[in-house]
Amino acid sequence: MASKFQNRLVGTIVLVALGVIVLPGLLDGQKKHYQDEFAAIPLVPKPGDRDEPDMMPAATQALPTQP
Repeated sequence: MASKFQNRLVGTIVLVALGVIVLPGLLDGQKKHYQDEFAAIPLVPKPGDRDEPDMMPAATQALPTQP
């Protein structure tokens, strides 16, 4: 026959195991889910869009010889 100590030890282990399994689910509460808003990127550019980047005008001034 098992001793009182063994009975208490087994009972404690069972209660701790149940607490570890059940309590996180109970204490977690409602989860808040946020949906990020992303801008849709078109797969095909619109006919009015320009494909060429803006070019800077050519520099006509000479650089100074001494800084």
